[in-house]
Amino acid sequence: MNMQIGQLIRGLMGETQAGEPKSLELKVGQVVKGMVLQLLSESDALVNINGVHVRAKLEAPLQQGQVTLMQVQPNSVGGQVVLKPMTSGDAPIPEATLTEVLKNVGLKDQPASRELLKLMQQFGVPLTRGNAQQLQAVVAQMPQGANSAEWTEAAIVAMKRNLPVTAGTVRALAQVIHGAPFHQELDKLSTQLREALQPSRAAELPPAAREAAGKLLALLGGVADGARSVVAGGRG
Repeated sequence: MNMQIGQLIRGLMGETQAGEPKSLELKVGQVVKGMVLQLLSESDALVNINGVHVRAKLEAPLQQGQVTLMQVQPNSVGGQVVLKPMTSGDAPIPEATLTEVLKNVGLKDQPASRELLKLMQQFGVPLTRGNAQQLQAVVAQMPQGANSAEWTEAAIVAMKRNLPVTAGTVRALAQVIHGAPFHQELDKLSTQLREALQPSRAAELPPAAREAAGKLLALLGGVADGARSVVAGGRG
């Protein structure tokens, strides 16, 4: 379904310029890049799409001046344009739409780029050119042997939480999100200390080192017990 809305826009804006008016053809399902020029009500806004000012109903709130991708909705009838900002994870991006979105954000149409866009939309990260290219850049810095899906998710979480989207931040977040639980890491370190304090090996250590290792082992045991209690409480 197409909507020729050029004359409607002129009427809404009260334009009186001479010459051929700009027209805009929108199709249901089409993804467009728009900037919110003015908020007219809780759901109505004046949006600039390709240089044309469109009065549209927004299915999700946006801020004045915000630039984002929007999808034309099926209920855009009778001259009423309904746009859904593509910043919410409520529903996945249709496969048929991905190619157009990739073009809008300046990414190549390849599997990795498609998965990146899907994760951005799932986590509610605005599908803008700047966001997509910043994430693509840090994904390219993924260390050899790292899990691609975990690294990409950590990068998106960093952006979502307004953290620096750098390789160092992403590496730390990936460990927190997907690494072994803290108490398991403590148990592993405790085991290594116990092995070092076995009589057959402890004799090789200076007395001061044996004493320090013993104190550290006792401290780790208490911290690990506390961590296990927190985990158990969180599951209850």
